[in-house]
Amino acid sequence: MNRMRTSIKKVTFSEEPMFLGSAGRKDIGHSGVLEHYHQVIVKHLTLSSPVYRRLKENGILTTEQIGVLELEESSERKVAKLLDILKSKDPHVFTTFCAVLHETGHRHLAQALQKATSNRAPPLPEGKIAYTSSSHMLVEK
Repeated sequence: MNRMRTSIKKVTFSEEPMFLGSAGRKDIGHSGVLEHYHQVIVKHLTLSSPVYRRLKENGILTTEQIGVLELEESSERKVAKLLDILKSKDPHVFTTFCAVLHETGHRHLAQALQKATSNRAPPLPEGKIAYTSSSHMLVEK
């Protein structure tokens, strides 16, 4: 009888994600962070009236942009479109966005995004989500 040999390869990951800029240096800009956490934000952010209101009051979105977001069929597509808008904005808008998230009950997302921009691993926010070093993603507990 012929037996196939199988081999097991161990794969390890670094503790923190690294975003490489065009010069190969560490560049943890807001666009990179938004891209890295895209799926997590899409899953956990709810674009409610209070969120839209705060985004508009803080000059992050215009009435027209909110209208465009609302035309999207699913909540996931709305958030994805919002992230596309945010990636094209200045870095100070990202800081304001994080503040809006915090104010509107999305503290865990705000904390994770702010920590990622300062190149530190996100904390474990109040038992809602956990950071896994093997996948660099926030997952629900």
